[in-house]
Amino acid sequence: MKKEILGILGGMGPYASLEFHKKILQYDNASKDWEHTHVILDNNISIPSRTRHILYREEDPTSAIIEAINRLAKLNIKAVVLPCNSVHYFYDVVSPYIDVPWLNMLEIVGEQIRDRGLKKTLIVGGYVTVNKRTYDDYLTKSCYFDDKENSVVYELIEAVKSNKLELVDRLAIELISYFDKYIEEHNIDSILLGCTEFSISKRLQSYSGVQMFDSSEIYAEYASRYMKG
Repeated sequence: MKKEILGILGGMGPYASLEFHKKILQYDNASKDWEHTHVILDNNISIPSRTRHILYREEDPTSAIIEAINRLAKLNIKAVVLPCNSVHYFYDVVSPYIDVPWLNMLEIVGEQIRDRGLKKTLIVGGYVTVNKRTYDDYLTKSCYFDDKENSVVYELIEAVKSNKLELVDRLAIELISYFDKYIEEHNIDSILLGCTEFSISKRLQSYSGVQMFDSSEIYAEYASRYMKG
């Protein structure tokens, strides 16, 4: 039987995209190769930086995102996922110009956290996610790190993109110390890892101070279920 195809527009960053596909395979719960989700992954490293566009007014990535999604659409995919929180800042601008549904990570993640009845979520993410507060439409009772803590977050993200795993682990230890501090000072009852690069760090994933959510994990599980109908 011919299976429907999921398109993954990756490359933002490349290692996180591979880890995301791995998560889909795990959530497929398949006993045979052919029971897995049929995926076409475009690990597209040519899309201009979302962060540099916002920070320095460098090239707008919108046209490249539209072009890449529509290229996948021509391969008869059912829907497309973009395993990157920051790129969803452009969701509303891009959506009218694409030929296939784009599953909205922010909406999917926000709904799952809201359904748990949690009162205050610390959102930890990249520059665009934090400074544009992209989750505010979906998680109204949330908070973000200050500049000092965010500088460590951004350094960790870049370390993942550069595959500097020893540095990732050291920075994760420092970041966890900030988790503990914020939980106590701001009455945090949950943390959202709002950057797909965080999925590389086993240390962050194992944090148990409060309920932890991984945006990449939630998105992958949803994508697997969506493709099963």
